[in-house]
Amino acid sequence: MLRPHNYTPSMLRRLIKHIYHTSLTVLPLFVFLASIFGSLIIGFVIVMATQLNMQVELGSLIVTFVVTAFSPFFTIVFIYIRYITFINKKITQSTNEIIIQKFLLAYLLGGIFSSIALASIFSVIMLVSAYLFTFFFMGMDIHSYKFIIFDAIKIQTLLLFLSKASLFGFIAMSIPLYIKLESNETARKSAPIHMIIPFLLALFFIEMVSFTFQSLF
Repeated sequence: MLRPHNYTPSMLRRLIKHIYHTSLTVLPLFVFLASIFGSLIIGFVIVMATQLNMQVELGSLIVTFVVTAFSPFFTIVFIYIRYITFINKKITQSTNEIIIQKFLLAYLLGGIFSSIALASIFSVIMLVSAYLFTFFFMGMDIHSYKFIIFDAIKIQTLLLFLSKASLFGFIAMSIPLYIKLESNETARKSAPIHMIIPFLLALFFIEMVSFTFQSLF
């Protein structure tokens, strides 16, 4: 990935095509699901925070939950469910391992980019939903809301978001590729359900490391 000669024009074309199929083609569905699930989840969080008298920490609670926790997680699960079906079909059709390996770099970089981009969109949707809930349930105006949100955003929050989204994207792309490349022909044509367990274990490990990092700051 770090070798400049790997970035050939053909690889860049594959990268753009992969980003298009991973992100742009599913963007309307992603925005729809993000609006529904994001609004429900953040609404529940705000209502619970209000009932527990945590209004003072509301900005930090929203930013931590939205930016560093739920947005990267929901995004990568959405990408992974779509991606394992796509890669299962793609590799099943490609019997030449050399041809398959030519797609590796494009898939990995495309997964990282798509994860960051879609997680950012999801974060914006949830933050907008959070404002609507704070406005209707707490009577908070837009200026007060912007103040508590921007005051809660720290440099380590953004770094953690980028790190998690990038790592999630890398893992989501690499696990199906590795399993398919190491499988025999029969396994390649099997259902992609066996790719779920290592993916969930990897997510659990990353979330534990992320929680430990956040507790230190």
